[in-house]
Amino acid sequence: MKVRYSFTISAIILLLFIFTGCSSVDKGTSLAEDQTPGTVELRVEGGSYIPALTQPVQIRINEGLTVHDAIDRVAEFNEGSNAIASVGSYVLDESLEWRLKLNDEDIGSDAWGHSLDSKDSLILYIQPIAKIENMEPSAVTLTIYGGVSQPDLRGSIASLYFPNLTVRDILEKNERIQLTDNKRYVHSIDGYVPLITERWKIEVNNKELMDNGLDMVLSPRDEIRLELAERQ
Repeated sequence: MKVRYSFTISAIILLLFIFTGCSSVDKGTSLAEDQTPGTVELRVEGGSYIPALTQPVQIRINEGLTVHDAIDRVAEFNEGSNAIASVGSYVLDESLEWRLKLNDEDIGSDAWGHSLDSKDSLILYIQPIAKIENMEPSAVTLTIYGGVSQPDLRGSIASLYFPNLTVRDILEKNERIQLTDNKRYVHSIDGYVPLITERWKIEVNNKELMDNGLDMVLSPRDEIRLELAERQ
């Protein structure tokens, strides 16, 4: 009887140990799940201006994450200010601006210090500086590509579309680009003049322009590409 009693006591102690151990693991798992940070969705809306830019970005919430921190994941800021310089590789010219919505409400840069939680949502979108009437606002984009020899010659800029806008208009308003005196050709970009074995190639929607191509009238959402290419 004593042996049986001793065995019973030992079995009870063992079972208590097992149940206690299991209980502590469950609590640890539950605690870890409770402390798993959520995410905030920042949606970049290129709209009819830069459709290729539209994408949702899931941002993991860290303690103290602010609106500015979230935007910083997708954008570059002008030095010394909260003004957005670019999103991805795209810059806006003076006719367009970046705007931000927090929970479907427009906010200015004075609210970018607001702390975020998983219930919040952000939308970064584009709008014209001036009000547009009698037409759907859209843009044309210019992409500069310096190739392997001039990798620093790169970037894309979006400009507000308006009727009778030409390729020349887009090139002339870009401070990085210098045309020849007769305004018929590109002379240089950022001061770089092509070598004798190089040339500037201009395409619109993947079709190369020939002489007098700068007079081409553009359509909404046209894509211009200015590339440093080898002379054939």
